[in-house]
Amino acid sequence: MKKVIKNVDEIMELLMYSHKDSYFHRSDKLAEYIREWAKENKSQCSWYHLYDPKVTGKTIAEAAKEIYELEMIDDDADL
Repeated sequence: MKKVIKNVDEIMELLMYSHKDSYFHRSDKLAEYIREWAKENKSQCSWYHLYDPKVTGKTIAEAAKEIYELEMIDDDADL
């Protein structure tokens, strides 16, 4: 089965997910461009299932937050 990508959002979304397992290093400028594109993008994800097959119904902004933003944890909470 083949899917033709015609939408710029789909292309950018695929680039966003590809960083995780990519063999080639992505430039910081490209990563920043993708983060800015995704930040307020409320479009439904078309390709999130390639990143996490268990999850559906994410917006591009939600997915980008998961991929690019670090969560701070309180180490003392485990003590």
